[in-house]
Amino acid sequence: MPLDPENRQKMLLDGLKSSTKEVLDNLKITKLVFLNREYDLYKNVDNKLDFFLGIVFAQIMDRFTIFCINKKIKLTPGERSKINRTLFSKADEIKKVIEKRL
Repeated sequence: MPLDPENRQKMLLDGLKSSTKEVLDNLKITKLVFLNREYDLYKNVDNKLDFFLGIVFAQIMDRFTIFCINKKIKLTPGERSKINRTLFSKADEIKKVIEKRL
């Protein structure tokens, strides 16, 4: 049975929130991988904070996609746009969390 639009929107935003929390909670592991000197990535990064913001956004979007697949949700273009706006509007807040945890 399909969800009504209001419950569907709430479920999507809750999924985005939980995806964001999971990624930020695992930031120490991400740091170990992406700052490993054996990979030489640090030589290509001018701004570590923005670099990690990009990684975190990619991971959140990936986890949110998995969330939607598991819930058998196919996002409409409007829903995808709203989710992206919601996520990217939190860039400053997420950067502050990253800065504290790095």
